Amino acid sequence: MSSFNSYEKRRKPNYYAQQHRRPKEFSLKPGLKGFICSCNNREKECIREAYNILNEYADKFFPEQKELGSLKAQVTTRPHQRKFQILESGAANFLFIQTTVPDPLLLVTKIMEDVYQTKKQKARFMQRLLPVEATCKANIEDVRAAFEPLLEKYFAKEGKTFSIIFEKRNSHALDRTKVIEDLAEMVALKNTANRADLKQPQLAILVEVVRNMCLLSVLPNYYMYKKYNLFELSQTEQDKKSDEDIVSTEAGVVYTEDGVVSTEADVVSTEADVVSSEADVVSTEADVVSTEAADIIAANGDKKETHLEKD
Repeated sequence: MSSFNSYEKRRKPNYYAQQHRRPKEFSLKPGLKGFICSCNNREKECIREAYNILNEYADKFFPEQKELGSLKAQVTTRPHQRKFQILESGAANFLFIQTTVPDPLLLVTKIMEDVYQTKKQKARFMQRLLPVEATCKANIEDVRAAFEPLLEKYFAKEGKTFSIIFEKRNSHALDRTKVIEDLAEMVALKNTANRADLKQPQLAILVEVVRNMCLLSVLPNYYMYKKYNLFELSQTEQDKKSDEDIVSTEAGVVYTEDGVVSTEADVVSTEADVVSSEADVVSTEADVVSTEAADIIAANGDKKETHLEKD
């Protein structure tokens, strides 16, 4: 028995490492395009929703890439040839879907425009859907090199307002300040009419660092599209008002609890008033008794005086 336990101890680290190791073709690597999908713990449901939404809009706007017999194609086609393929990102609730669609930004923009116009809720489990136009190793030289084509595409011809969004997950690579300063300098040097605007930029440069990889994209209407959050974007003014009413109602519950104390105080006050009223009644009764007693005494006194006068 002891020899078996010692064997288990020896094999566990390597055994579990092998069980969780995935082929490299299923891992995030440089030179990819795709989509970031964020969720809150329900990753399987999020992946299913992402596939459904992406296929729906890709079939509509990229019909030439529509796959016949998609289920069979997903099984027989190699991962890097599939239109959409989930890859290991290296972070929880942060999914990366590789794509062969030529322009991920165009596809996501079509989705965002549709949700923005119709306010139709497309997802229950997926929160944000962001295009990724370039991936590279998480070092400043590779980031600058990967950003160069995006710089030429978006910032060369006419002046744009921009901001830089830097996010990091499970990584100690890259310094936030250094990355922002370098990319901002590149944008400014490309066209002197480009200028920073942190509140309402025309274009947001997204730098997403996860483990040893960096994902880059340039996003139009970042805040108008609610940071590319599908649920937030589908909210109507009535929905927002309802949410505010719920918050107000919930706040009212707190106030109501305070009100209960106040009400209890009112009850106590009312009880005190009742006691006071009872005291008044007692006082009134006492006054009545006192009056009756005084009248009786006065009457007796009058009788005595009458007897004296007779005598």
